[in-house]
Amino acid sequence: MKPLRFLREARVEYVEALEHIEAARPGHGKKFEVEVATVLEQAAAFPGSARRLPGFPPTVNLRAFQLNKFRYALIVHVEEDEATVIAVAHQLRNPDYWSDRIG
Repeated sequence: MKPLRFLREARVEYVEALEHIEAARPGHGKKFEVEVATVLEQAAAFPGSARRLPGFPPTVNLRAFQLNKFRYALIVHVEEDEATVIAVAHQLRNPDYWSDRIG
């Protein structure tokens, strides 16, 4: 299992998404929270299991872990010793708005 960390911007996006979902549909914030936790466990245990994002150099291993019940994906940069959540991206947003976060 790889250590998994969040970029600050991704953590902010997660909190904003959680608050937005809960405000729009009370009770669904908790469902979002549970689904994100499940996907984070998958990303930590099997970081190569999600679709690799095209358009980046071969040395940049970016994976999109899609949520099932919500229109969000966790964009994860997988490195040899850890994985980093780069973005909690809504699927209808500009698809690569977060690309400048890649170190």
